[in-house]
Amino acid sequence: YNQAIKDYSKTIELDPGLALAWNNRGIAYLQEGDYDQAIKDYSKAIELEPRSAQTFTNRGKAYSLTDQHEKAIADFTETIRLKPDDAAAWIVRGLFYFKKGDYDQAIKEYTQAIKLDPESERGWDRRGDVYIRKGDSDQAIKDYSQAIKVSPRSALIWYDRGFAYGNKGEYGQAINDYNEAIKLDKAQGWLSPGNAVIWNSRGDAYRKLGNEAKAKADFLKAKELFLKAEELEAKAKGKP
Repeated sequence: YNQAIKDYSKTIELDPGLALAWNNRGIAYLQEGDYDQAIKDYSKAIELEPRSAQTFTNRGKAYSLTDQHEKAIADFTETIRLKPDDAAAWIVRGLFYFKKGDYDQAIKEYTQAIKLDPESERGWDRRGDVYIRKGDSDQAIKDYSQAIKVSPRSALIWYDRGFAYGNKGEYGQAINDYNEAIKLDKAQGWLSPGNAVIWNSRGDAYRKLGNEAKAKADFLKAKELFLKAEELEAKAKGKP
């Protein structure tokens, strides 16, 4: 990305009125982790071309990475104004409202995203997360089930539905979903190597059913995977 920054800087020097060059250099800065400079470049691109929904989306993402959530919401609002059929923008704005604790507004955002793109599992899954926070496990299960229909090979969604069943005290069904998540996780490896979270949750469900032997086995497996994940993370950071 360093070379990309140099190339786009040269383009900007030759044609400072080219909004695309500012936007693309902003993308390169974002990939380098220089979020402040990325925001400056996106802002210049917007000044030159204020009708670009994608540039508002890009700057919104940069604002979110610097914890400027209100500015991020404003940018995604502008994205939606310019491109109201952009389901992904509704989902992202919904996530910001979710983080703010405005669950009712988050549900509205995800519902609109689902109307625009009912075949995207993200809208269903995210709305299910909101219902969990609101204590409505039944509605969450309905949304997670729809997400599974759309994307049956997502370990995360099977885990989410298992968690919702556990909230209802339906531990047998929760274990069934955790089993599926574990099976898929072996192929996908989401969150962390082996994902200790799923094993720990299944262990908790077994314990609630009084099966202490299986619970203990799952907790030990979760601990093993967690320690392995920590070891891999330490190696990646160059620690002994």
